[in-house]
Amino acid sequence: MNSLKLNVLIFFSQYLLKIDNDSSSPIEIKNVKNASNPSGEDLSQKVEKSYYLSIADRVHSWIDSKDTVPNYVGISTVGADDLSDDKMLELFTLAILDYSITGELPGSVEI
Repeated sequence: MNSLKLNVLIFFSQYLLKIDNDSSSPIEIKNVKNASNPSGEDLSQKVEKSYYLSIADRVHSWIDSKDTVPNYVGISTVGADDLSDDKMLELFTLAILDYSITGELPGSVEI
């Protein structure tokens, strides 16, 4: 993942959490490394709001503690595939795009 995509992933994970918590505190962008062994599936699926917010929280926490992007992230739905870093970015982007149009986080996102 190139540095621009890394920064967007970091920013979007924090931004989703701030929207959900109605927070206007600044977003910190830090230098992080790519995932050391990226994996995960890139299959199409529907991700409910509680899950994509959980994913954003886990990605943000991982980056804060490890200074690297996670190799993958689980959705917590039985049978759902883990998401690659590219799918995480797609998920966050679609949720934020929907928010920018409607003013509300979507109830689910199709990726």
